[in-house]
Amino acid sequence: MLGDMTSKHSIIRALENVLEQVPHPREGGAGRVKRIVLQNRSRLRLYEFLCSNPYAPFSRIRSGLAWKSNRLAWHLKVLIKAGRVSGRKLGRRDSRYCVRELPENLAHLVRLFEKPVTELVSAIARSEGLTQGELYDSLKQSEEKRAGGIIFISRWKMRELLGELVKLGMVTAVADGRFRRYYPGGMLVALYRDYQQYHRASVKKIVSDLQSEGMRPKILWKNGFDYGIELWSGREKLFFIVKSIMKFA
Repeated sequence: MLGDMTSKHSIIRALENVLEQVPHPREGGAGRVKRIVLQNRSRLRLYEFLCSNPYAPFSRIRSGLAWKSNRLAWHLKVLIKAGRVSGRKLGRRDSRYCVRELPENLAHLVRLFEKPVTELVSAIARSEGLTQGELYDSLKQSEEKRAGGIIFISRWKMRELLGELVKLGMVTAVADGRFRRYYPGGMLVALYRDYQQYHRASVKKIVSDLQSEGMRPKILWKNGFDYGIELWSGREKLFFIVKSIMKFA
């Protein structure tokens, strides 16, 4: 009888050891958990937000989703552990999140995450050879045309950003009498070429993530670097857009 009890306790202990090694469905990790993390509606909403807002900081995600910090931190942790989302530290406290890690050869794109800088570079790429005054007017017109558009910058701030972009090699300044005209720099052209490859690979990863969870994703349209994807969550058909950091495709 005592032998039977000892045998039972051994079996129970063995089962407990096995169960301790199985990841809990809410914790991310390997195996089945990695395939089902996006079936959670909150995490799918977060994943969709990061597709539309690549490399968004924690504060922007929190305000965009209207979530509390602890809720957002938990779901980000699950997605990162499952390999669905990557995080990059910028400075001591600023972390940015995206569905795919940015490779080192595109590190200069970090400077384009701020919206005024992106809009300034976009204006130079769209209309080469503008002076500072013409760039300022172009940005002002863009703001007036779009509701909720760019955060407008002053002339002195624009001059400061232009100097920084010239030093980074993203913009080239050419003297024209007492004016300077601005053109896309060699670094920006190289970034644009490399970023095309990176972004296509990112879209493939997103489609692969959704396929692995049985969501049957389908790319419906492509506009520049932006993609429209249809998917199924259970019996519900959903749709979201994968957007790019670069807006001057």
